[in-house]
Amino acid sequence: MVDGFAAGRKGLTAVDREMLLGWREPVDGIFEVQRKEHKEGMRSSC
Repeated sequence: MVDGFAAGRKGLTAVDREMLLGWREPVDGIFEVQRKEHKEGMRSSC
């Protein structure tokens, strides 16, 4: 699924494509949320 998404995004830089394709493998484990960002602190690349 990630491969198809990346293939459809021709404008990705090599670094962005590498990061995106790194999401193919799931990460299993326990995670702790330490803080919540406010909407003003969130950014989107879309």
